Amino acid sequence: MLARTRASSGLVVGYAAYVALGGAALASGYEAGRAQPFLLFGATLVPILFFARAWAAAGSTRARSRAARAAVACASALAAAFLVLEHADGDWLRGLGL
Repeated sequence: MLARTRASSGLVVGYAAYVALGGAALASGYEAGRAQPFLLFGATLVPILFFARAWAAAGSTRARSRAARAAVACASALAAAFLVLEHADGDWLRGLGL
C-alpha cells in the first residue's frame, strides 16, 4: 500500500499544484481577485489526495467500493474548499448566500 501511494506522490503533488497555481492565476487576473484562497486550497488538497490514494490502494476494487471512496474524497475536497474560503475570505461565502 505504501509503495503504491509513494509511487503516485508526484501525481498528487502535481495535481494540487495545478489547482492552486491555476486558480491563483485566474483569480489574480480579475480586478479584485486574490490568490490566497486557491494557494491554501492547494496545500489542503495534498493530504486529502494522499489519503484517497492510500485508501484506494488498501480497499476493495469492486465498483460500489470505488464509488463510495470517490464520493467521500469529493465531499472531503468540497468541505476543505469551504473551510479555506471561510478562513481566507468570508465575503466569498456571503456572496454565495452561505
